[in-house]
Amino acid sequence: MFVSLIIISQLVKVIVIASQPNSPGFIHWFYGWHNYPPYSFDNTIEDDIRNLHGIPFPVPYSMLWYSFYEITRYGYWAYNLTTFAIDCALIWVVAKNHSQFYTAYVMQLSFYFLLVSPQDFLLFTFIMIGRVKPIFLPIAIAMKFPLIPPILDAKIWTFIFSNPYAIHDPLNWARYGIIAVAWGTSLFLALSDRGRLAFLYRHVHVNISDNRLIETI
Repeated sequence: MFVSLIIISQLVKVIVIASQPNSPGFIHWFYGWHNYPPYSFDNTIEDDIRNLHGIPFPVPYSMLWYSFYEITRYGYWAYNLTTFAIDCALIWVVAKNHSQFYTAYVMQLSFYFLLVSPQDFLLFTFIMIGRVKPIFLPIAIAMKFPLIPPILDAKIWTFIFSNPYAIHDPLNWARYGIIAVAWGTSLFLALSDRGRLAFLYRHVHVNISDNRLIETI
C-alpha cells in the first residue's frame, strides 16, 4: 500500500515536470545564470508578474552550489531529469531505512524543493542526509551563502543583506521558513538518533535537582 503511494507520488512529480510550470522570469534567471561569471551583477531579474526588469541579481550562493547547478546550462530536461533521479534515490533510501511517517514527511518536502524551489534542491538533499551524517547540516548553511570557499566581495554581501529582492523579499520568507523547519528537524532527529537528547535531558535534570537540593539545605 505504502509502496503504491510512493510510486504515485513520483508519477505526479513526473507529470508536473512535464508541464514545465516555471514562470518565464524564473526560467530567465535559473537557466540563464551560467551565461555570466560567478556573482556577476550582469545577471538580472526579468519578472513580468511584479513588473521587474533589468534589475541586477547575482547568484549569491557558494561555489558548491555553482558546481552542482552547472547542469542547468544543458537545459530544462537535463536538469529536471537529473534531480528527479536523485529524488527517487533519496526517497528509496529513506523508505528502506526509516518509518513510513518519516518517509511521508520527506516526500512532502521533496515535492516543494524539486518542483517549487529547485534552486534549493541540493540544500534539501544535504539537510535530509544531515540526519544520518550531521556534518552535512553546517555544509548546507554554508552552501546557501558564498562561503565555500569564502567570498569576501563586499558588494555580494551588501546585496544579500540589503537588496529588497534577496533576504528581505517577502516572497522568500515562506521558503526560508520551510528550510529552517527542515534543517531544525534533521538536527533534532540526528541528536535523538544518537541519544544526545536523552543525555542532555538527564544532564539538565540532574543540575536542576542539585540546585533544588542546595536551596533546600
